[in-house]
Amino acid sequence: MLFRSAPGPGRTAAHREGCRALIWRTAISGLFGAGLVLLATGRIGAAPLGAAVGVAVVVIAARRGARRRTEDRSRAIRAQLPDALDLLAAVVDGGAAPGAALAQVGSRLSGQLGRVITAAADGAPDAVGDRLVEMDPALRPLGALLRQSEELGVPVADALRLLAADADRKSTRLNSSHEWISRMPSSA
Repeated sequence: MLFRSAPGPGRTAAHREGCRALIWRTAISGLFGAGLVLLATGRIGAAPLGAAVGVAVVVIAARRGARRRTEDRSRAIRAQLPDALDLLAAVVDGGAAPGAALAQVGSRLSGQLGRVITAAADGAPDAVGDRLVEMDPALRPLGALLRQSEELGVPVADALRLLAADADRKSTRLNSSHEWISRMPSSA
């Protein structure tokens, strides 16, 4: 069956329900488009064109919605990232391995970042960096750092602090840009 895929990232019950809803919306919009063209033209031969247009509209809207949700998720993760990286550096300084430190930090964080870090910490400890790189664009620097420190045998705590400072600087700069833009007079 279409929705009985193996469990994994993005294969939750909510994901499957979202897929079902998208399929129903696509089918209904295709029928609606076909009916609309049939009513407008009075010709049955034009109905497939209406169905195709209706399906195309739903597919484009779904892709835009998915992109918007991904951007919102990355924005939420970026907002929490500096503090989480500082906490991660402290746990690693305390003697925990990076994979175990991620699990501890992820369990204490709320929101998107906590869920993503906890999911990345599950599984083989030597693949944590790879999983972080794949999970979200905001976590690529952290994943690359963990992967490289693992390969090179470099202490990771100092690098985590530098990454936290960089993430904090980017977050501060982005927030000040948003404040500056919001103070600009409108052109209307």
